[in-house]
Amino acid sequence: MLFVGLFSPITRALPSDAAGCAGRSAWLAPLLAFPAVLGFIAFLAAVKRRCRAGEGFSELAVRLAGARIGRLFGAVSAAWMTVYCGFILRCGAERLVSAVYANAHSAPFIIITGAVCAAAACGELRWRARSAQAFFPLLALTVAAILVFSMPNVRAERVWPPDFTRPAGTGMAALQSLNVMLTAAYGAFLFGEVYTSGRDLRRAAVWAASAALVSALMLVCIVGILGSKLSASVQFPFFAMIRNISAFRFIDRIEPLIVALWMITDYVFVSMLMSSAAVALGPSKKKIKTVCIAAVSITVSFLISGNAFSLFQRVRRIISAANFVYAAGLVPAVFLAGLVISRKRLAKKRKKDEKSA
Repeated sequence: MLFVGLFSPITRALPSDAAGCAGRSAWLAPLLAFPAVLGFIAFLAAVKRRCRAGEGFSELAVRLAGARIGRLFGAVSAAWMTVYCGFILRCGAERLVSAVYANAHSAPFIIITGAVCAAAACGELRWRARSAQAFFPLLALTVAAILVFSMPNVRAERVWPPDFTRPAGTGMAALQSLNVMLTAAYGAFLFGEVYTSGRDLRRAAVWAASAALVSALMLVCIVGILGSKLSASVQFPFFAMIRNISAFRFIDRIEPLIVALWMITDYVFVSMLMSSAAVALGPSKKKIKTVCIAAVSITVSFLISGNAFSLFQRVRRIISAANFVYAAGLVPAVFLAGLVISRKRLAKKRKKDEKSA
């Protein structure tokens, strides 16, 4: 489910950010970020091992760090995920307007998508996991077809040789790729609804490697066709690339079909965020909380300007930076602080027991 949901930020945020930072070396970014992604997967596995049965990350934070810190962290997490949901809803609506329904208003798409995601988030996680499993073969086939039909249009001089004269830019692009993969952190709040096995870490590493490889190939196609400057300046480079793809002259202008198909990745990702936000506020009354979070997310999406391109790009950069600070900074910090606090608490308890004995 996470792999399918990650295609939403991979196609929305990564191409323009990586191309703007690294130029023709953008395709190296997911590969350079892969070791750090493995480290983050190991961190999530450590969090999962600490969780008791039916316990997610918010409940773990309360148990380790105490009620005050844990609940404050849950409230901050829920607020941030609600804002993030609103941004994704706005991006999806703008994508539909620009690619399929020209001159239409984005409001109906925002409301409908938000309502569908809220209905899914109110249900059990296994239903969404099964829907993602059912959708994955079609998504994989579509991605493979896009890459195959795009490769003949790639101009090799736009991606090879890599530009090693900009190490800072390439490193920043790798951080952008890592930032996309860090969105898996939001799934940690749903650990209480997940069944684990001994092969989870290995499977997660395989999925992460697959995501890195697909991202690299996608960036080769985007930058190789559009060029790094154009890729960095357009709003959705991935959909700009597929605009002129044709297959044997009988499939032309397939962009609307793929945009509609890609809404399912937004559905998986946003519904996961809504569920995580509701759980972060506490396990009780999840459905009521989910509906309220959906309503606030829709309101946030209306407040984000989608008309002025420069303003929308500025908002996107702010959201991207906030995601990195939250997933790479706040989440590990709370977990580590919780471990320290819980160990001090246990040490005090042992001393007290020794004295009483």
